[in-house]
Amino acid sequence: MAARARNILVGYDGTESGRRALAAAADLTGYASTQSVAAVGPRNDADESAALLSDAREQLMRRNVPARYIQPEGQLVETARTLGVDLLVVGRTADLTASPASGAVGDRDRCDVLIVA
Repeated sequence: MAARARNILVGYDGTESGRRALAAAADLTGYASTQSVAAVGPRNDADESAALLSDAREQLMRRNVPARYIQPEGQLVETARTLGVDLLVVGRTADLTASPASGAVGDRDRCDVLIVA
């Protein structure tokens, strides 16, 4: 990442690594930056997404980090492309090939990806 990211998207799943990813993205959010949080989960139903986004909102409010909260339509990588993000932040999963960001890893024309352990 050559400069400070101005448009950051966090894929939040409520796991411990997801919480660390949310915190890392909050640390990277600076003046003139925007942060979006997308709910990602195994079922990805409306109730689960609402609970995940509520949890993320509480964590970011404690840190005074403004964000917008979205339920992605389809893959997280497509949401990142639609939003034109500079940085996609996700927590590491047990199987990175199953990660919602796996399609973006190494694809430099989309955005930078930060995978938080």
